[in-house]
Amino acid sequence: MKGIFTALLTCGLGWAGLNAQVINDNFDNWTANSPDGWMGTVSNINADSVSQVSGQSDYGMYAVELRNASPNHKRFSSEAVSVTSGEAYTVEFWIKGTGEIRSGLFDGSAASAFTYNSYLTVDDAVWTKYSQVVTADTTTMEAEIIFSLRNTSLLTPIMIDSVSVYNEALSTTSIYDIQYTADVSGDSPYMDQVVMTSGVVTATSNAGYYIADGTGAYSGVYVYDNNNTPSIGDEVNITATVVEYYNLTELNNVAAFEVVSSGNAVSANMVTAAEVNSEAYEGVLVQVGGTCTNTNLGFGMWELTDSNTDACNIDDLLFSFTPTQGQFYAVTGVVDFSFDEYKVLPRDANDIAMTFSIEDQAMNFTYTLTSNQVIFSQNVDHAAVLTLEGKKVADLNNVQSIQLDELSTGIYLVVVQNNGQINSFKIIK
Repeated sequence: MKGIFTALLTCGLGWAGLNAQVINDNFDNWTANSPDGWMGTVSNINADSVSQVSGQSDYGMYAVELRNASPNHKRFSSEAVSVTSGEAYTVEFWIKGTGEIRSGLFDGSAASAFTYNSYLTVDDAVWTKYSQVVTADTTTMEAEIIFSLRNTSLLTPIMIDSVSVYNEALSTTSIYDIQYTADVSGDSPYMDQVVMTSGVVTATSNAGYYIADGTGAYSGVYVYDNNNTPSIGDEVNITATVVEYYNLTELNNVAAFEVVSSGNAVSANMVTAAEVNSEAYEGVLVQVGGTCTNTNLGFGMWELTDSNTDACNIDDLLFSFTPTQGQFYAVTGVVDFSFDEYKVLPRDANDIAMTFSIEDQAMNFTYTLTSNQVIFSQNVDHAAVLTLEGKKVADLNNVQSIQLDELSTGIYLVVVQNNGQINSFKIIK
């Protein structure tokens, strides 16, 4: 049962593993016109904009109604509570009404020592639970938990009830579980929840990075993070909030970050253009092969059409490239979603490979050679790889690519049978 506001002292001990609750309040206790334990020193919301509400609470007798129709935010903060430097605290709260609200923390050390999460835009006619994370960077052992609000509705201002602030250890949630959904909207089942997850960095941008846990569908996700700058190949542990940013599932409000190891291998998933255009590969590092069928879709994008005649977009958000109409390319990159379109984002020049010209053979297909595979422009009936001594090291039927990862350094002969025609060419691994 939820009780009154609770402030717990650490007595010099860390919080990890204690499931410690810093605040647990349902606003049932008021003194005069102010809820007990609130209107801390950094509160600047007008006292007459804070009201006791009865008969509509989520739990208990009362809720608190907060009004600030101005676009400039106002703070409604707790009294000082004890926290531990470096610990991440989950802020759970139930909301009803319309407006923008975010949680934050004042660490008590200086007048400018404020940290805030991103605003939540709410329009809830029924009580809805939200969750954000704040990290205590203070060494003063005291802090104030903040609710910052703006643009509240005049008719249905924001009401808050059942606030819980704690640093209970989170269990690890896989990227697959964060991304996988059967909902046609594509929204994560963990939307607006705080999760702890891990993965290897597959791409970086000026506003964040992509991480992957294994390979295959639903194995990657974008992390919006302006504070941490990992490198490709870093394995990281992250605590963050799952956000749907214009239907792109991303991790936001990173509250905890740790580089576990570096230099890990990063592998792209071989996919079709149709798979690029699917929720399953959003945030995943992929490789897709096809012919450039439009060099300029606008805004730096161009079109690639594969052997199934499906098209996908290649965008320049991470690396800009000018393609040639009709040229076959093998493009590696992470799948992004913006402006209602999926697109592949190559990371650098190494992510775009062209076919090699064959002057002395009239092949009925073309091929691309990358550092770890041969990619054909279409499915071929049969392909074999032989050493120059004639030893067969690969023998495949009905394939569009040959993996070279397991081959030793050297020169190999590739023999391809397709549509009754046999061709061969040498490759260097």
